[in-house]
Amino acid sequence: MLRRKSLAFFVILLFIVSSSFFTPLYSFSKENGTKKNMDIAVVEFDVKGDLGIEDTGAIIAEWMISAIGRTEKYNLKERILLKKILEEQQLGLAGVIDEQTTSKIGKVYGVQGIVTGSVIKWGDVISVTVRLIDTETGSILQTADVKTTNVNDIPAHIERLALVI
Repeated sequence: MLRRKSLAFFVILLFIVSSSFFTPLYSFSKENGTKKNMDIAVVEFDVKGDLGIEDTGAIIAEWMISAIGRTEKYNLKERILLKKILEEQQLGLAGVIDEQTTSKIGKVYGVQGIVTGSVIKWGDVISVTVRLIDTETGSILQTADVKTTNVNDIPAHIERLALVI
């Protein structure tokens, strides 16, 4: 009886200790230094290389808005309004969001984070990269990417990208 209790205690102790040392190989719920319910905006993604799809950057941004909204991690601001502000302020017209641009967007639009990214075609490989940028510091808070050889696979990866950022 004492042996059985000792064995049960040992197994429970082993479980507790091992669970604190081992983390899942792929986890979407890791702490990334971002505030829950942070106000963010998604801007059109930069496109590099010919994918043969008109408005690819805008389409990816729209999908990201929906996917990020489903995570309920952030408060989303309307992308269309943000695009209008960018045009009015002549920001981001070169397809590059830098520290100064994110700071201006943060002040003008009242967001703490900007989600942006790129779609790159290199040979047969298509890469979609997404970044969450702090509007106060210009620092990248989180980044994620997916690569595929089939453009039709991209929509299936958008949810994963939204969960990671």
